[in-house]
Amino acid sequence: MGGKLFAVLLAAVLQVSSGAAATGAPRWSAHGPEGGTISTLEVDPARPSVLYAGTHGAGVFRSSDAGRTWQRSSDGLPPDTLVLALELAPSKPTTLYLEAYAGQRLYRSADGARSWHELPPVDAGIADLDVDPARPDTVYIATHEGLMRSADGGSSWTRLGSLQSPSRLAIAPSAPQVLYAEDGGQIMRSADGGSTWTRQSSWTEGFDVFAVDPREPSTVYVSTSDSLYRSSDAGAHWSRIRSGDFGLHVYVLAIDAGDPRKLYAGTWGTGVYRSSDAGASWAHVAGLPRERVRDLELGTGVVYAGLDHRGLYRSSGGRWAASNRGLVGSEVRALAVDPASPSVVYAGTMNAGVARTVDAGRTWVARGLEGRIVNALTVVPGTHALLAGVAGGVYRSTDGGRHWRRARGIGKADVRAVAVAPSAPRIVYAASFERGSYRSTDGGVSWKRMGLPFLETVTSLAVHPRRPNSVWAGTREDGVVRSTNGGRTWTAGRDIPIHDDVLALVVDTAQPSRLFAGLEAAGVFTSADGGVSWSQSTVIPGAGERWSFALALDSRHGLLYAAQFDPNGHGGVFRSGDGGRTWSDLTGAMTTTWVASLSLEPSGGRLYVGTTAYGLESGGGVFAAQVR
Repeated sequence: MGGKLFAVLLAAVLQVSSGAAATGAPRWSAHGPEGGTISTLEVDPARPSVLYAGTHGAGVFRSSDAGRTWQRSSDGLPPDTLVLALELAPSKPTTLYLEAYAGQRLYRSADGARSWHELPPVDAGIADLDVDPARPDTVYIATHEGLMRSADGGSSWTRLGSLQSPSRLAIAPSAPQVLYAEDGGQIMRSADGGSTWTRQSSWTEGFDVFAVDPREPSTVYVSTSDSLYRSSDAGAHWSRIRSGDFGLHVYVLAIDAGDPRKLYAGTWGTGVYRSSDAGASWAHVAGLPRERVRDLELGTGVVYAGLDHRGLYRSSGGRWAASNRGLVGSEVRALAVDPASPSVVYAGTMNAGVARTVDAGRTWVARGLEGRIVNALTVVPGTHALLAGVAGGVYRSTDGGRHWRRARGIGKADVRAVAVAPSAPRIVYAASFERGSYRSTDGGVSWKRMGLPFLETVTSLAVHPRRPNSVWAGTREDGVVRSTNGGRTWTAGRDIPIHDDVLALVVDTAQPSRLFAGLEAAGVFTSADGGVSWSQSTVIPGAGERWSFALALDSRHGLLYAAQFDPNGHGGVFRSGDGGRTWSDLTGAMTTTWVASLSLEPSGGRLYVGTTAYGLESGGGVFAAQVR
């Protein structure tokens, strides 16, 4: 998504609306594709078949069968909950603590994540969270203003010791009074529960892992960008136990409580490595997708890995397999309903490729392009050919996504939109990021660049329903531009902001001179003269500025749908029956409201919504509802 939004997110996302159902909102059902970004995992030590997974944008999921199936377990959490930390109290595993992005919102569950209650806010940015292994109501947080401890389950906090701005915190499982912290490049140790601290050593590099041996409180591990280190004297001295072979760096380390010499290291892009001798030697556990391993947890004879974009993977006997049934947290950037078979829908995801449903969203199966960022999807009318615009060109499938071929002539452009000419389906247009626009006359098999400047950022397209050479392009530099000669020459429209990404563009098939544009920072604009001039739509309900990310138009019934997001962190779906003058909120009880894509059945009866976590990657899969 565009850069303007990301700059606002850090301050905005904590203000997510409660998401109360709007009057007359449809009944939404959550669908796959399954997977998404798993930011954190927890295994119940008393019942190893019980797992918890924190996601980016879809809250918390719980499994009671060792990860084989999952249920959303987020009652009491606000919509769009992005879980940064999830910690289980080892001495009372039904008690969990959750930190929601971006560090000042804490929640507690006393019933195994079945319900959550917000804790009083902490007036300091939280960098790390940990729970006392022996006392379930004793919680520590490392903040930008020092170390804080609560003895009453997070209801009140006391600042401890002399730490200034700790970024990492670790408690020794076998000696809960022993704590380690990183503070301003110093490795610090406390032997009295955080009241006093002693500097153990200096550290010149930032690190991700900070783990303590479950049996020996003086054995500590840290990782840097390219190495893993071990100390056996409480952090006073360090020895490098691995470097280079792991690729970018070790992102997470899991230590086997039954045999602390067994280590599992999760990396950024090269999978998981295993050591049986405290790090002296390592073996690669092959089979994971090339994604960041965000967390590792050990069960009884099982290793669990939470990945970016691809959900949970489970290894038993040394072989990895995806285990995401019911775990819906995918980022869906593109949606396309097959006009000839409305129960067939395609979803384009972030790094998990294309997924397909043939039963209106009840079940989904992967359909290739894994590892690609799929920004756009369209089904060519009359042929069932499927075109996918990805970060790396255009791909074409003629068998429902089972097999794909890369199109010729478009190179490795980051394609953001693909549009078919309704009256001549062999004519297709593609828009790219900083590489202009392209045209195909053979249904997307081969492409030629159009007349827009090569470095133009084109983010959306619309084609006249009866004139295949009349096309509109939403750009960053020039607002909405139009061409009547198949893209050879272009003219910019008036009265529409420039230098603001036009992320959505639709044409009214009943009145082709009427168009609607969704701008990243300026909302919805309307043109009644074929894109020559534009006017801003009435503000969609809700205080403050709104961004628009996706539009869908039911021309037959005169209904316009818009996906919006506001600076206070609330997103949703809105509908207008009068061309954008007035709007109604359809968001209702959607649990993920940050919407990136919309697609209507040809009849206009059913609306599909693809969700995301803007600028932060992942979301809540696909939602669908009967809207007419």
